[in-house]
Parts: sequence; structure tokens; C-alpha cells
Amino acid sequence: MNISPMGGRWITKVVKFLHPAGVKITARRFSKLISKETQSAIGAQGRRFFASEAGFIDRARIFVTGGTGGQGHKRLACPGGDGGNVFIEADAAVHNLRSVAMQHRFKAGPGSPGSRSSKAFPGSDVIVKAPVGTAVYLDSGRPLGDLTFHSQSLLVARGGEGGSAVTSDTYAGLKGDKLHLILELKSIADVGLVGFPNAGKSSLLGKLSRAKPRVADYPFTTLRPSIGVVQFDDFSQLRMADIPGLIEGAHENKGMGHAFLRHIERTKVLLYVIDVTGFQLNQRYPFRTALQTLALLVLELDHYNHALRKNHPEIIALNKMDLPNSNDLASDFVKACGAVIPSAPVYEISTKSGAGLAELAIGVKSAVESAAAHEITYVDSNVFEQFLHSQDLHLLRSTVKDQM
Repeated sequence: MNISPMGGRWITKVVKFLHPAGVKITARRFSKLISKETQSAIGAQGRRFFASEAGFIDRARIFVTGGTGGQGHKRLACPGGDGGNVFIEADAAVHNLRSVAMQHRFKAGPGSPGSRSSKAFPGSDVIVKAPVGTAVYLDSGRPLGDLTFHSQSLLVARGGEGGSAVTSDTYAGLKGDKLHLILELKSIADVGLVGFPNAGKSSLLGKLSRAKPRVADYPFTTLRPSIGVVQFDDFSQLRMADIPGLIEGAHENKGMGHAFLRHIERTKVLLYVIDVTGFQLNQRYPFRTALQTLALLVLELDHYNHALRKNHPEIIALNKMDLPNSNDLASDFVKACGAVIPSAPVYEISTKSGAGLAELAIGVKSAVESAAAHEITYVDSNVFEQFLHSQDLHLLRSTVKDQM
């Protein structure tokens, strides 16, 4: 398809919107990847058409540059103005790092030159707005600081000193700091939905909130976290995150394991979404019952971060109760679950019919409100290891060979 110059520029803008982290892709290459129907939609509606695909961004790599110091006036011995600084400031009205990742380059203004008629002024500062709970790291991984409350700011790039006899013989201003930074949200939501693919996490999020996650009858429909706000009659609200589905071996970074598990550890409450009929990813993987699925999920979390479940209350949502024989399966699950993980309440729900969702929402709200002061009853992972071994099930390596 021939692309007009204006159309090419619009495609480039859409590409930057879809790939804020800086993925290099040309407009011509992008036009080959999308259908003719999609190409016809690009134009004034381009950004709106693709906005739903941009998703939630909780990690961004940016480049910050302090302003250059202004040139001093050597003959008159007038120093130049200092360059501007770059700050990162926490803003309660910002909920993710999408706008930061889209721009990804921030440069403060230069200082004004020295003159006899007026005083040299410093360069304009740049303030990067980030959500409360953002951690800032150098590109090497060294932490710079955490933004834990509204309006808290962190100086990340200092401007250069204005030109004077101290800076150089020519009164030239100094350059500002230049560095790459990693911004990462430490807490993305109050509740994290944990489960294997196709367990109904996206459907649950869509039922409880106004979020519109992608829902389909095949695994891995969610490729990045979706955030929804659950509102209650008392006007309180909580944020719920649909975490992309895990697979066995996620703690060893299989698939997108570490990227997905990183999202889970930044929530306050863990909500396991379990298919009452069991789960099987594909023919290479064995079938897992609902209880085996829960045990495997818990082990994945423990192998990734042993302290994760100690600091997070746990809730179990037994989904798809509208299917045949679900009541018998649920009864067996609840009896066995009480012996394995007694601290987690079990809610029998159906995202299709809506049964049990009101009770689940109330239980989740209670868990979030008491999460800070709640003393969590922790069940050691050895219990789950013994359960799996008693059924000749070994996490990850025994039945499924690594073919990735």
C-alpha cells in the first residue's frame, strides 16, 4: 500500500505511542504488519484506535539531561546563569508511567548568558510527573530513591554551573548531568489476580470494574497488566490488576516469568483465580486439578520470592461454577484446601453468570483494608511440595521438558 507523507507521519506517531520504550520500527515496516482495514483507520482517529493496545506501563527507561550553564561575559566579568535541573515528582493523579515512557527524554533549559544590563538567570527546571510509589534507579541498578508520598520530588540531573572565571578561561558554562534512569512502580494495585492462563482473570476484572481487558477462549489473551478500579456503595474504591497468566517454571523465567512475577509482588493482596474444572496449557503439559493448580501457583511464588506470601493476604476465587458437576468439584476442593492452605478464604464464583461476585468483592475489600495491620498466617512451601509429591507431581521439571 502506498503511504502518503502525512499518513507516514501519522503511522510513525502511532508506532511511538505503541512502543514507548523505544522499539525501533519504521513506518513502512509497520504498514506491512497491519491490515488494510487498520491502515484505513489511521489518521485523525489513529491514536484513539490504538489506545487500548498501549496497556499499562509500570516500568520505564528514560534519559535525563541537566541544562548547560550560560556563557559568561569575560571582559565584564559577568557570570552566566546556571543550567536548569531535572526533578522527578510524585503525583497522586498519575497512575502509571505511560506518559513518561512515551516522552522518555527530558532536558532542562540552559542558563542565560552574562551581561552588563541584566542579571543572568538560571535555566528552567524540568519536572517529570510519576505515580506515588515509584522507585528510581540508575541504569546500573543502583537505587536513587523512592517517591512515597504526593509532591515528593527527587533531583536526578543537576544543571551545569554558569560560565565564570572558575569554570574556564573563556567563561564557558559547564555541561549538565546526563544519565539513563529506570523508573519502576513499587505498587501497581491493591489486589493482584494470580492464575494460570484462561482461568478467567480478565473476565473477573471486567465484571468487578469498568476495565475492558481482552477476553477470549484461548490462553495468553493478557500480555501486560490491566488495571481496573472497583467502586463500592460507600464511595470507597480499590485498584485491581489483571496479571498475565503464569506457566509452570515462571520462577525460572520461562516465558515472561520474571516480568509477570514482578507485577505480582507489587500488590497488597493476592487473589488466586482457579478454574474449578482444572487446567492444561497444551498437550505437552499434564492436566492439573483445581487443587494441584493452586499448589503449583503457590510454589511458583515461593520459588521466585520466599517472602512474597508472608507479606500478602491470600484469597481464592474458584471460578466457572456455572459448568456441569462444578458443585461436586468445588466441595472436594474446599475440603482439601482447608487442610493445605487454611488461612485463605474460598469464594465460589462464576464470571459468566455473576454468581458470588458481590461476596468476593466484599471479602477483597476487607482484606485490603486490613492488609497493613493484618498478621498473615503463612503456610510453608514444604506443605505444597509434600502434596505434589504425594500425587507424583513435581513442579516444572518432572513431566514437562524444557522445549523453549
